Amino acid sequence: MINNLYIKATPTTAAVTWGSITGTLSAQTDLQSALNAKQNTLTLTTTGTSGAATLVGSTLNIPQYGGGGGGSNPATIYINTTSGATVGTPLTNVISLSALIPANTLTSNSILQVIYKIKRITGNASIYAGHVFLNTSNTLTGATQIVSAPSLGATQSYAAITRTFQITGGNLCYLNTGTSQYTDYVPDVMLTTPFNVAVDNYLLFSIRTVGGGDTARTEAALLTKYF
Repeated sequence: MINNLYIKATPTTAAVTWGSITGTLSAQTDLQSALNAKQNTLTLTTTGTSGAATLVGSTLNIPQYGGGGGGSNPATIYINTTSGATVGTPLTNVISLSALIPANTLTSNSILQVIYKIKRITGNASIYAGHVFLNTSNTLTGATQIVSAPSLGATQSYAAITRTFQITGGNLCYLNTGTSQYTDYVPDVMLTTPFNVAVDNYLLFSIRTVGGGDTARTEAALLTKYF
């Protein structure tokens, strides 16, 4: 107090510092606009099995390509390491194992590689084991045979078969089924059958025995796609 005069100090507010930017954040209009325009936290979805991934707002959708095979190339589209059904109806093809290829798993220009194994369970006569059929349902009725494997002799109990199929022009191209081979790395006639990639397709691994009392089964199967 000086001569009855009170002097009151005016309080001051310390400026907020944002790096080298001072003042309140809301006053920095350019910075605030940039922050307002940033991408919100993304929500991931996995709807569908084909088509491009999409970003709508804050939702990123990545389809489950190839039934879980992902977008990688090559991709496994089916694998079974357990034994199929043991069958033994003489002179009759019977399904031992079925492999589903879901719609749109393959494209109109794909390569499909199939590897599978067969095993004799009982008997010692020759068996025709390893035929493969193609159908749009899980049945041999109306199916098309696309693999003919050699028969196992009396002292043979196991074999592995490999086939590489080309899908082009709406058709599946494959080795002549009039020739029995364990692989298709041989010169022969090429056969074709219509193949619609937009629908479910089944590969049916069958067993066909010759002698009464003989049984066999498909031991394992692997389907790999390219493109």
